[in-house]
Amino acid sequence: MISNLIRWFRKQAAALKDVRYPQRRKSRTSRYLAVAALLMVVVTVVALVHGLDDQSAPFPSVDTITSNGSANDAAAPKAGPLELALNAEISEALKTKEWPGLEPSVESVISGPEADPEVRTNCGGTLFPDQALCRWGSKDAPTLVVIVGDSVALSYAGPLRRIALDSDNQIQVRAEAMPGCEFTDDLIAYDDQRLVDACTARKQHSIDVINAKQPAIVIIANSYGEKQVVGHDKPMTPREWFESMKRIVAKFKGSTKKIVLLAAPPGDVSIDRCYRAGDSRPADCVGRVSKQWSDTAYNERRIAESVGGAWMDSRQWFCNQSRQCPSFVGQTLTKRDGVHMAPSYGDKIFPVMSEAFKSAGIL
Repeated sequence: MISNLIRWFRKQAAALKDVRYPQRRKSRTSRYLAVAALLMVVVTVVALVHGLDDQSAPFPSVDTITSNGSANDAAAPKAGPLELALNAEISEALKTKEWPGLEPSVESVISGPEADPEVRTNCGGTLFPDQALCRWGSKDAPTLVVIVGDSVALSYAGPLRRIALDSDNQIQVRAEAMPGCEFTDDLIAYDDQRLVDACTARKQHSIDVINAKQPAIVIIANSYGEKQVVGHDKPMTPREWFESMKRIVAKFKGSTKKIVLLAAPPGDVSIDRCYRAGDSRPADCVGRVSKQWSDTAYNERRIAESVGGAWMDSRQWFCNQSRQCPSFVGQTLTKRDGVHMAPSYGDKIFPVMSEAFKSAGIL
């Protein structure tokens, strides 16, 4: 739509250039006024299309945020009652002037693990996950979900575990994620060499599990930070990441019915840097959906489309319609740091996540 407006504007401007008036001064002034009027029309329409300040509008699509709109943009699943209730809580949190009594405390969340303690201890090490400890729900449940990825995936395994246990024996979830081990075909650099050394084998084990168990759904969740291949001195380009993801998905694509790329939590503020007991306010810790997040989400959505999968947005669980993200909702911190969801927040929103998965036709 925007490109059509630009073409129309250029056509009108070209027509104005050819207009001849009896008086040169009048001609020049008339042209300037006409061009100014056309500019005002274009700016107004662009603002209406993007809905930048309309908090009642749906979340802008990732296409709109990062590529000025796309004809291939798909409508987001309609928000259900649980999501709407969470959105209202998020809006209230953004209005709060003083820190509420948070449970668990900020200090305990910051110093705690990046995922549910049971999940992190049993499933997040360098050894292959123990099926007895890292699979939840009835073993006879008809829908098997396997989640793979790095520490972001491991943090999502907590609420997915709750979804399985609450599914009336219809869903089982198996965690095959490891911190510092991005689920890409290339080996991605990380600051813990022990995890990097174990990553290739862990990814292959995940692929073997998927090909053997043939789950109904494979969920991939990686961090949205900058990525650099081991041995390279420059970050991966979007094209390199795209191709790396396609290669690893090709190794198990025929063994599952659905592939879902689950977006990492948004927000560019880390609670451990903005919070100071007795010397900070909630407004100090309000984050926003960053350009890095939006660009990564755009590319990840294209990856999902290229492999016949789905991309699942996460903004509605953490931020309001204006892409402002509070550090807490109700009495619960939303994130442990700048990357990971707080485990207690996963416990809070797992019913909302379940509702969203069902609305999107994933579960």
